[in-house]
Amino acid sequence: MMVLAGLVFGGIRHGVAGLLDGASAGVVMVLRAMMVLLGFTAISVELRNPVILAWLERRRFRGLSDALGVAFGTLPAFMAALSEHRRLWRRPRQLGAILLQLADRLVSAPAAGGRSRATTIITGPTGSGKTTLATAVVEQLRARGMRVAGVLAPGLLADGRRTGFDILNLATGERTPLAREGVAPGTHGTGPHARWSRFAFSPEGLTLGRRALLADITGADVVVIDEVGPFELSGGGWADALDVLKGFDGVTILIVRESLVEQVRARWGSADTAVYTASAANAAAIADQCILHSRVTARR
Repeated sequence: MMVLAGLVFGGIRHGVAGLLDGASAGVVMVLRAMMVLLGFTAISVELRNPVILAWLERRRFRGLSDALGVAFGTLPAFMAALSEHRRLWRRPRQLGAILLQLADRLVSAPAAGGRSRATTIITGPTGSGKTTLATAVVEQLRARGMRVAGVLAPGLLADGRRTGFDILNLATGERTPLAREGVAPGTHGTGPHARWSRFAFSPEGLTLGRRALLADITGADVVVIDEVGPFELSGGGWADALDVLKGFDGVTILIVRESLVEQVRARWGSADTAVYTASAANAAAIADQCILHSRVTARR
């Protein structure tokens, strides 16, 4: 937009000769804006560094760190929110209300005393890349020093058809079959095992998942649950773990199909649940929001 503005105004003022100057000015404006945004993001994160917080605490300046953190974190947070709600530009009142709610959360976060529970939902139709995006978010968070636990459920395809899922324990790296069409993996068709729709669930996979979402989340900043669906809403799958995680004081990332977002938000969401669509969301922006909402410093 800035480059286009430079082209238009350069052309109006100086004709064809001014187009290049206008484009150059637009590029410079874009680069300056990017530098400001990156600078504010970096400062807002570093102000939550434990070393800095401890130094300020000893000098009774903790409130100053919170105030500066909010001040420098507001611009990146607003930019991320605007990118997620870009369709609302023609509805300024609704967009303004969203930004005011975000501002209220930013101001209230320091008063909450450190970490506060927050929920993020990644949604989209089946096969839209929800797990792929969640994997990228996990990588972004870990690259910035966040401790991530929970489960991912990579899907298995055969001839373009979903035939099952594995389960990956993000805390330990363990991976095992979770569900398959027809017979549950590892059961040879015998013994009791959970079923949902056309999938049969492995007892070992369910056990690993419950351990990953309960015992193995100790010390985690972020817990990922892939996915939360009708099985959980009916009381199966990870439902018990999700109920326990209501008391988790970090960020939970829930992978949810589009048709179930409101039900999942009502049952396991938080007051400020953020919803991202897999086809349009950016992993880095989601990671930024998780760090901002959790008030946890990215340890290097």
